Amino acid sequence: MKCPTAAKASINPPTAGGSPGTGTPEPRSSHELPLEQVLALAATLRDAPPAGTFVGIGGTCFDVGTPLTAPVAAALPAFADAIAAEIAAFAVREPQSC
Repeated sequence: MKCPTAAKASINPPTAGGSPGTGTPEPRSSHELPLEQVLALAATLRDAPPAGTFVGIGGTCFDVGTPLTAPVAAALPAFADAIAAEIAAFAVREPQSC
């Protein structure tokens, strides 16, 4: 499979997947599902929605051995900052009972 030369990168939730009959490939893994479907799957498997915050970068090509595209590489500093901010916010939250 030939990958595009650029990928869309964002700090927003990534989306992937396809629809039958549209020529868009179907997901081969839960890693390729839209975030809403991943959360629904996790809630089903765990009997409750997972607690937490999602931080991610969307991409368009996930073939093994494919290097990062320039847009994804450019988004990495903001991605790292978002992760650091969530960790810092988590560190000051009150503990929750299980």
